Amino acid sequence: MTGARDHVKPGAQLLAPEVGRYQERHPHYDQTFRIASDAIRTTREAGKAEICLLVTWKRSAQGSWLGAFLALDDADVRAWTRHAFEPLWDQSADPVTVAGEAFARLRHADIPGFGRTALPSALLCAADPQRLAVYDRRAQTALDNLHLRIDGAHGFYAGYIAVVTQLRHDLADLSGHPISARDVDEALYEYGGVPPADTRRPLS
Repeated sequence: MTGARDHVKPGAQLLAPEVGRYQERHPHYDQTFRIASDAIRTTREAGKAEICLLVTWKRSAQGSWLGAFLALDDADVRAWTRHAFEPLWDQSADPVTVAGEAFARLRHADIPGFGRTALPSALLCAADPQRLAVYDRRAQTALDNLHLRIDGAHGFYAGYIAVVTQLRHDLADLSGHPISARDVDEALYEYGGVPPADTRRPLS
């Protein structure tokens, strides 16, 4: 793999030791995420129950929006998410294009709690963990520490997925095996918890 390493960007080389570490440290934490993900990918839609599972898993701030969300008709939520997920089922489509279109559809639906990026990204990752990733503050901290910038010219989440996709390719070159977007965001989560002054010190 020497030839592959020669063209891999430094950010991926720094992130590589974190790949797989999340599952080693938190072997049972993602069970809730996987239950929601399996249901969403089977039905190609998400109802209030699946979204509430992701809210709990993501430990999202549960403000007044949650009451407004729970007051929605589950059939409406499923219709909105079914529409938002449509771009995801074209597996030949570019991940950045898919991310931008699906995220824009979720925003257009104006679902309570989906006004920022973390919860919509968790929902989209649950629907397509191979190509789409969770965005949160620790991911942003990791990107800052790796000196990787999100270009939001075509939408912030699409720009984030562009960075994640490049990391997927670079990390696959380094490891010699396929890397999913979820693998990358797990690695970013771990790296985002490492103090910038000592980027190789394990989390306590």
